[in-house]
Amino acid sequence: MFVVEITSFVRMPSDELKKVHREFLKKMLEQGKLKLAGRMIDNTGSFLVWNTGDIEEAKSLASSDPYFANGLTTFVMKGWEIFWNGFMNPPVMPEK
Repeated sequence: MFVVEITSFVRMPSDELKKVHREFLKKMLEQGKLKLAGRMIDNTGSFLVWNTGDIEEAKSLASSDPYFANGLTTFVMKGWEIFWNGFMNPPVMPEK
């Protein structure tokens, strides 16, 4: 998995672009490529968690996001390995 941190907005998106962005994220979620997405409460950015096999696919997907494709945001991407998962029932815990 890969985590994308949206670090800043170069300019704010229009209402129409916000709609297109949300539709893109919904489509990626339905395809199983996106696992989590959300914004920081203080509006300083957001995080997206991509479920891909390699960083090149994750970069391609992130770059296809209308916010990135239209130059509205910058982002940082890092590989991420789930160690604890409290969203699952029962929670996923690491092996000893």
